[in-house]
Amino acid sequence: MGETPIEAAKRELYEEAGAVSFDMEPLCDYSVIGEMNGIVINANGQVYFANIHTFAEIPEDSEMEMICITDSIPGEQTYPDYIMKIFPMAEKKRNDKIASLRSQ
Repeated sequence: MGETPIEAAKRELYEEAGAVSFDMEPLCDYSVIGEMNGIVINANGQVYFANIHTFAEIPEDSEMEMICITDSIPGEQTYPDYIMKIFPMAEKKRNDKIASLRSQ
């Protein structure tokens, strides 16, 4: 689509969660080499951290059925190993931001 990685992340956040007002920054880079369900995967990209201020309705053509805000990781994940590595990093980033705001 001719987007930068952060432009794509912002678009996806809107399309998949209805987020319309947020701050976003890179959390980490990733690289995946392996096999899943008989498919060879060789990919890399960036993971972004977003502090969402405002949600709107999920776009009608979204692949998401609904959004749910929770304090824990949902049970079934497409890439459970990946999520278990990324979630603690995001949680640390969130806690660091909260601590920073409190100290101001």
